[in-house]
Amino acid sequence: TGPSGPPDAQIFRQPSSMAITSQNFTYGFLGYHHYSASGGSLDAGSLGGGWRIRRWLGLEGGAQYVRGSGTDVINGYAEALFLLPMGSRASIFASVGGAYTHASASVAGFSVTSNASGYRAGFGLEYWLAPRWGARFTVHRQNAGGVIDNYSLSLAYRL
Repeated sequence: TGPSGPPDAQIFRQPSSMAITSQNFTYGFLGYHHYSASGGSLDAGSLGGGWRIRRWLGLEGGAQYVRGSGTDVINGYAEALFLLPMGSRASIFASVGGAYTHASASVAGFSVTSNASGYRAGFGLEYWLAPRWGARFTVHRQNAGGVIDNYSLSLAYRL
């Protein structure tokens, strides 16, 4: 411990407008998703963004895309986040919102397309590794064309 605090505190020392748990900032994220449902499972990549309005409230949206075995699935969502800060770098959160899914499949010359919308709800943990970089783990249940569970791991960047 030095005169200005422990070494960890010195690494994260920054102007208050850049404090990791500050309010009113935007961020983007890139992630990996695993979907699990009664009919099987899928893995997908995602891209999204959010706006932290207050330390305890945010808005977020994103999309996932997966293609395989003649099937294309696009899933988009928008949700509100309710956060509980756990110190200067970590938060746990709950989320609720809506989702839209577009799926198309081609088998033996036949094509089928389905569009559906529904709810999305979940919880997660985020940890800011540095002032601009964070990691997130989330679990969601969604009902847009069928009930599906979604587990994701994402890397976030504060803009």
